[in-house]
Amino acid sequence: MAKHYRTLQSLCKKKTPNRESVSQLLDLKSSARREFIDSDSFCEEDRHKKILEDIGHVMEELQRILDKNNIYYIDELKGRWDDFCQKVQFFGVWKKLLKPPVGMDKVEQAVSILRVLPSLFPSSSAPLKKLGHVSEALVHVLEEKEDPNDYLKKRRLSCPVLIVSLSNCLLAVRDVPITTLPKDKVTQGVLYLVAYYYALH
Repeated sequence: MAKHYRTLQSLCKKKTPNRESVSQLLDLKSSARREFIDSDSFCEEDRHKKILEDIGHVMEELQRILDKNNIYYIDELKGRWDDFCQKVQFFGVWKKLLKPPVGMDKVEQAVSILRVLPSLFPSSSAPLKKLGHVSEALVHVLEEKEDPNDYLKKRRLSCPVLIVSLSNCLLAVRDVPITTLPKDKVTQGVLYLVAYYYALH
């Protein structure tokens, strides 16, 4: 696996990395890589550093884990997420946990849905007291003058999180920012969040 990661790193460090070569190498070593990631070969706090920081490859990893023979899996997943959001919105309004989306743009709707998901589908285990609101495990909406780096340093959870500010979205794992997206791509950010949950097991 050390040789595998060295080869991947050398391919990714090139000025114009060959995406197909990286994908092919990831395909060839998929099961061995999953065993390595799931093993105790490195500390839990270093686990995210061993995962590729290229979002495209993490999405491909999600496809390898869930439906490796379906080349259309990611496109299908995006469609299923849109359908799910519509149903959850209806369910949330019916349960009086969401306001009707009248006058809300798509970003506000998506963030509202993310914030109420844990309340609509509660876990059987109690949330950590230090967590505050249970949705903080998935998404954090920054206050007007709140700094994302300060928030990440204070955050005690190791799971991936989507941080939403006035202008963009930041996907982070532990205290490491992975990628920034325009705010109107928040629904895409949710799919990346799911991909990192699976990739990090």
